[in-house]
Parts: sequence; structure tokens; C-alpha cells
Amino acid sequence: MVSPFSMPSAADVAAAYQAGPGGAVLAGRFLDAVLAHLPTGDHVVPSIDGDEEGIISSAAYTAAAGQRQRHWRMASERSPVLLSRGRYFITRRADVLAALRNSKVFESARRLTFTGFGVEQIPTNYVGARHARYRRILDPAFGPRAVAPIERKLREHAAALVDAVTARGQCEAGDLADPFAAQGLLSMLGFPPADWKLVLGLVGQVLDNESPDHYKLPAKQRLLDYVSAILARRPRRGVSGHLLGDGKCPFDGKELLGFFSFALIVGIGSVEATIGFALLELARDPQLRARLCDDPALIPAFVDEILRVESPIPTIQRVTSEDVTVGSFTVPASSRVLLFLAAVNTEDSAKVELPEDARIRKRHWAFGGGPYRCLGSHLARMELRVFLEEWLKKIPDFELAPGFTPRIVEAEVDRLASLPLRWDK
Repeated sequence: MVSPFSMPSAADVAAAYQAGPGGAVLAGRFLDAVLAHLPTGDHVVPSIDGDEEGIISSAAYTAAAGQRQRHWRMASERSPVLLSRGRYFITRRADVLAALRNSKVFESARRLTFTGFGVEQIPTNYVGARHARYRRILDPAFGPRAVAPIERKLREHAAALVDAVTARGQCEAGDLADPFAAQGLLSMLGFPPADWKLVLGLVGQVLDNESPDHYKLPAKQRLLDYVSAILARRPRRGVSGHLLGDGKCPFDGKELLGFFSFALIVGIGSVEATIGFALLELARDPQLRARLCDDPALIPAFVDEILRVESPIPTIQRVTSEDVTVGSFTVPASSRVLLFLAAVNTEDSAKVELPEDARIRKRHWAFGGGPYRCLGSHLARMELRVFLEEWLKKIPDFELAPGFTPRIVEAEVDRLASLPLRWDK
């Protein structure tokens, strides 16, 4: 166990970062001390209880966006497995990739968002043959050919949002990223894009980590009611049209509710967060901006680099179905395991690096891998590409607001708390 008397606590780290630029340096030294004191004996998984915020979480270094990659690597270098609050963090590439492939031992963790409503979140709440059936039905509805027809609508949404702020010379990035991500998902599902405010509000209430569960019940019910009302109209487009269009829906009513409610819960935040990280990187790097403006064909490669370096979902959760050996450690059956995708993605390089050839990409696992790989990865890539193309077309030169220090907050995904941008009118 980590002794609070021999090293700084997570609170010390957070306080140091809040103290300003000098505090960030001090906090980094504090985190070095935390890692140096982790136990190293074989077969005994190093515990970081009480100090995990500075090692595996963004909470302790929220004042220094861009610093978390360093601490991801430090954790990975220290041990292939870390233990925190009964959860096992697997940190190294070979082990994480093996776990992603082995879905029989590393099963998807059941999400309980709609416990009490008789609705399971599809497809991730299931394993084995039932999960495979759901993916066979849903994968074609989210493949490259399926998402391509909505690009024109996405571009219209992005252009309208950027046009609305261009003449102002300033904006809060989230004011564009939030509606764009919501409109994109709604378009893909075949739901009305104009409902984005309603959906964002309900999803925000459902995912509010600060509120007790019983306060979220009305929002959960309203979200399910919303999905039911839309499906009752039998939409003809998007994923809902794919499932309902020929009158032979492969899902029953509860399965439809489970899938579409789950899609709304998880399908907006990661795109919104990644837009923020992308604009932050571009605001800090004029040469990178100029290169993308001169050669927009590199934008897809830039999107993948941001997903790799600024993983909006640093870990994904699994549950072990049996005892399993990782390195020299044994992870018991029925353990909660978090696969440290962010550490894997930045193992070789923690900086955004564009290739000379737009066709070359560094591989990453921001969308996970194996049978549970993100269903919406093709849509997410297209949304990010289209938004950045429209932004750079209208606002090629911009910067952070004077005196602004980025701060990362955690919810379902890691995201920037705010991102005020400025440019010449």
C-alpha cells in the first residue's frame, strides 16, 4: 500500500497544479514520488489506492492539458498491472491487445444506466453468441457505406455553426462542438437533428456524476419516452430506417429501446471532446494549422493523431471470467479490469506527428478493439474530419484567449472544461 506519510497525496498534486505554472512543475515532481514508492514484488500487484488520481486519472493535473501523456507513460513503465479501489489497470500494449482479442476471458462490463426500467444497453451488455448476433445486425448500419450518405448533412451543420461565429472573432469551442456532435449522431440514427438541445439536456442529466441516482430517474424515463416516440413514427432513414424499414425488425421493443438509448448516451461525448482537443492543438501550433490549410488531405491523418494522443476515453472496462495471468501477476476471476488504451496509444510517441504521405497513419486503439470495438468509429472519424475541414476553411488562423489555461475534467469521457478561441475578424 502507498503510505500517505512517505509521499504527497493526490490532494497535494491537485493543489500544486491549481497554484499556477510553477505548481505544475511541483506537481510533476510529486507524481514522480508517487510512482517511485509503488511496491515492486513479483505476484503482488502494485496498489495506488489514495494516489491514483495523479497516475491513471486526469483529475490531479487538470490545469495542465498536455501533461497527462507523461503520466500515462510513467504508469506503463512502472508496472504492467496497477491496482486501485479493487480495479486492475492493465497498462502495456501487448497485454492490452491480448485482452481486447480475448473476449471470452475479458468480458464486456455490464452497464447499469437503465436498471429498474427493464432495458439493457445493447450490444455491450451481452457476451458470446448474443453479442455476436447484435453486431452482425448493427455493423452494416454503421459501416463506411452506411455513413457516407450523411456527409452532406454533416457539412451543412458544421458550415452553419462556423458561419455563425466567424464574424465575431471569438467563440467558446464547446458551443459548436456540442450541437455538431449531437446533430451528427441524430442524423445517423435517423432521428431529427433539430432535437439536439433536448437530447443533450437529457443525456447530460443522465450522466451527471454529481447527482444521486434517484434524481436522474425522471431524465432516464424522458429519454426512453423520447426514443419510443421517435421509433413509433417508423423513421425511413439512418440506422432506425435500416432496422425498421422493411417491416421485419430483428429487434423486439425492449431491444430497440436498449440500443437507441445506449447510442444516445455514449455517441456524443467522445466526438465533442475530440473536437476540443483538436482545436486546442491547432490553436497552439501555427505551423500545423498552416500545413493542414495548405493540404486538407492531411486532415484525416490529423484526426487519427488526435485520437491517438488525446484519447478522450483513456480506459475501457472489462470483467474477467476466470483467473488470468498478466505479466507476473494474477488477476482473479470476476475482477473489474480497465484496459489502459491511452498508455498503449502513446507508448511509442506522445506527440501529434503528421506524415508526409496522407495515406500513412500511426495505428491506435482509441476505439478499442476486438469484438467490442466501437460501433460508431466510421461515423466519428467522418464527423471530426468534416468539422475541421469547415472550421479551417473559414477560420484558418486562431489562438487561445489571452491568459487561458486549459483544464481537463472527467465524466464519461475526458474533455476540456472550456476552450475560448480568438481570431482576427
